[in-house]
Amino acid sequence: MPPLPSAAPQSDDPQDWVAYGLTLMCDVPPGIEGAVRQQQAALALIQAQRCGWSTEEIERSLAGQLAAQLAEAAAMLGLGLPAS
Repeated sequence: MPPLPSAAPQSDDPQDWVAYGLTLMCDVPPGIEGAVRQQQAALALIQAQRCGWSTEEIERSLAGQLAAQLAEAAAMLGLGLPAS
């Protein structure tokens, strides 16, 4: 899992905003801090839309990035994932 970013992207690239939102969603602590992090993740995905991506493009990007993270984690554990 990638480390939490220290700040939001300074970019108009929707991919940067989706990656930022996914990183925030991958590590949600309990309590108020977790609720704030979930809100920040949602706002990052909204920013990706404002930068020009449709909901479908955001969903595809999230799915692809999450699959890549899962494959990396499986490789670290010495497990193989079937090709999709």
